[in-house]
Parts: sequence; C-alpha cells; structure tokens
Amino acid sequence: MDKLTKKESRFVVEFVNGYDRYEAYKNAGYEAKTKQSMAAAVSRLLKRPRIKEAIAELEDAIEKSALVTPERIIANLAGIAFDESSNKPDRIRASELLGKNKRLWTDRIEQTGDGLQLNFTTVTEKEKTPEERREEIAEQNAG
Repeated sequence: MDKLTKKESRFVVEFVNGYDRYEAYKNAGYEAKTKQSMAAAVSRLLKRPRIKEAIAELEDAIEKSALVTPERIIANLAGIAFDESSNKPDRIRASELLGKNKRLWTDRIEQTGDGLQLNFTTVTEKEKTPEERREEIAEQNAG
C-alpha cells in the first residue's frame, strides 16, 4: 500500500475492517456535501486499480496471518457498542452480538401443531444455567 495517499490507506483499512463503504470514506477523512456526491466519490475510489489491489492484499494478509481472532472480534464489537460517537443502530447490533456471545439470551423457534397445521413461534429468552435446565427437565419428566 506504499503508493496510496494517507486517506486512501485509511479508507482501505476501514473498509477491510468491516465498515460499509460510506463509513470507511468518512472515517478516512474524506468529505462530501451531499449523499449523491459521496456515493459517486466512493464509487470512483473503489474502481481505482491501486485501491482494489490494496484491499485484496490486506484481506489476504489478514486471512493468512489469522488477525481475525475471537478476542479481536469481541474487542471490536465492544468498541462499537460502547463508543458514544458510533451511530445508534451499529451500537445496538454490536450489543446484541456481544450479548449472544456471552449467552445472555438465545433465540429458538418452537413448533407446535397437530401434524396438519404447524405453528412456529420465535422465542427470545435469557439462557438458563445448567442447574435451571436440569430442574426444568426434572419438572417435565415428573409431570
């Protein structure tokens, strides 16, 4: 990435780190007056051969050196979730993913019906401890 400008290098890093193209553009220090002008500028940037090459090289380097570790992903999510400057939808999604990782809740689908008609319900609940699960199973077996 030697032949890239500082902004281009920053854009490549932000883009490869998972920011959408517009967030990566803004985080790299670029500015645009309107969404249309930003979209056009981002499109031009992504079409540049040296940008494409730099993105591919960085993605390959990350894949080869295993820079993507569970710890790093969790740290990145925590950074987004607790960063007041991050936008609210990103913070909420990062918090949800952190909660799932810590098993604060699980999603499951319950299926009921008589064989002719099936009903599906999505249930989100706090995951039970092993002891709570054993008690629940014992109650079901007793009843």
